[in-house]
Amino acid sequence: MRRSFCKRVFAVVLAIALILAGLPALGYQKVNAAPGDAFTVDEYPGFTFWEKSDSEVSVSSYSTTFIEESDISTEVIVPGTVTYEGVTYTVIGIEGSAFNSISQKIKKIILPETITYIENNAFSGCNTLEAIDLSDSIKVIGDYAFENCQNLFSITLPASLETIGSGAFCRCTGLTGTLVSPKKVNTIENSAFSYDYGITGIEFASGSELESIGYNAFYNCYNITGTLELPDKLTSIADLAFYNTNITDLILPISLTTVGGSAFYSKTPPKTIANNSSHAFKPADIISNSLYVYKSGLTPVEEILNTDGTVNRALNLGSRKYLYDGCVFEKISDIPPRTCSIIGIDADKSHTDLEIPKTLNDGTYDYTVTEIHNEAFKDTNLIGTLKLPDTIEKIGSYAFENCISLSGDIDLSTMSKLTEIQSCAFSYAGLNGALSLPSSGALTTIGYNAFSHTDISEQLTIPSSITSIGTSAFTNTCLESVIFNASVSSIPDHCFSYSDKLQHVSIADNVTSIGKYAFSNCENLTAVNMSDNTTEIQESAFSYCSSLPVINLPSNITEIDDDAFRGCAELGDVVLPDGLTT
Repeated sequence: MRRSFCKRVFAVVLAIALILAGLPALGYQKVNAAPGDAFTVDEYPGFTFWEKSDSEVSVSSYSTTFIEESDISTEVIVPGTVTYEGVTYTVIGIEGSAFNSISQKIKKIILPETITYIENNAFSGCNTLEAIDLSDSIKVIGDYAFENCQNLFSITLPASLETIGSGAFCRCTGLTGTLVSPKKVNTIENSAFSYDYGITGIEFASGSELESIGYNAFYNCYNITGTLELPDKLTSIADLAFYNTNITDLILPISLTTVGGSAFYSKTPPKTIANNSSHAFKPADIISNSLYVYKSGLTPVEEILNTDGTVNRALNLGSRKYLYDGCVFEKISDIPPRTCSIIGIDADKSHTDLEIPKTLNDGTYDYTVTEIHNEAFKDTNLIGTLKLPDTIEKIGSYAFENCISLSGDIDLSTMSKLTEIQSCAFSYAGLNGALSLPSSGALTTIGYNAFSHTDISEQLTIPSSITSIGTSAFTNTCLESVIFNASVSSIPDHCFSYSDKLQHVSIADNVTSIGKYAFSNCENLTAVNMSDNTTEIQESAFSYCSSLPVINLPSNITEIDDDAFRGCAELGDVVLPDGLTT
């Protein structure tokens, strides 16, 4: 809901108050709060409430910044009702990023039975949180709502729950025991429980309405063991859904029609797959794994039972994949100039300071390496630096994701043929030096999360050849300075959020919009040179940039959305342009 900054009695004062809504001095209360307004009450210090209707509010934020340390409890109780200006409101939800600024002392949060939804990123990164009591009325847990709550040791999903968002509990590595999926949940979204190492089993409530399990949903939950019996209404399982789990016996429902690549890939694949499905899946459908015979310790599936009672055996790589010089490659074209794609490495060899060659040989011909395939090196133990040849045209999705022992610079500046760096290509890799992109050339696309959660540092120049950048492309990095010259009209949502080393940003003239949460939680950001052509600053774009002392709004700006500068505690006076309408 957007707030009107004009046509009010206190127009200018109110506009600044809303833009700087993150300054929660406890005595501050807004006069005559209208639907869509935020307010605080002394009875609940630290809380900011957002009016949703004449009788309902949500928790817009909770911050301990202005609470005396001695007054901060280890337990936070969210109220079920709150009274303001004589009106009693029911608290029905937790808004996005609401608890991102809580004290490290807080270990437990108790939600009232009135809560029906938890928005995106609401508790993301609350890494000291150990327990949360979820309301039995909650229907929606949003994307990344509890991401990286690494000390959250247990969670009971309420029977009322209908939606589990993407990455909702991703990297909650402290979760333990058996996860029970409630009856009404229709979809477990992408990466919902990925990297939750402590989960030991999965059960589905009787009469489960689950129809689909998303990409990476339980990726790398390697302590999940025993029998997995999937519910009767399930129709699809996406790629890598149960990758690197240790399921011993798998029972598929008759409703199942789609199983994605490497959905159940494991070093010890299921011994038996009881295929009660109407579609007779082959081993490659269930355990599809391009590196099957090259990974040390892998054993074939003992048997896969089809509906007709026949037994299939695990398949080999096929005739177009080869192992050469420590790399597994697949031919793309046999017609000169012959080309190939790197699809992985020989796991029986150590790989320190990996340098991928320009050409590989199948025993007869040389093949030029033009592509790093999707997931080629994902989760592998690459140690030290990485050097890629200038023949590369594409770096696939998840190509180097979670290669945590990589280090040093990533120099792509000489790769004039590189056209795209796909989604999550380097996310969670251990890179800790400078990232250099080609200053001119063919590079047009950087996918979502491409370099997220890495320690790439120093200055990054994004060249004008770039015409597409995905959301969260550089979120949670150690970049110190960004020169944004990409030929795009908008800086994507979450593009640089949580980059707490970022100090300076310069934005090209073609940019007209700053996306949602684009620079949120960049705590050391002190200078932003915004394009004069910028007309819109979207929701929470600079929220919690707590060191930002000044912002010069372009004269052409017409729209500033909710919480755009929330929590910018050092921000001084703001001059609002005459053309500002929202």
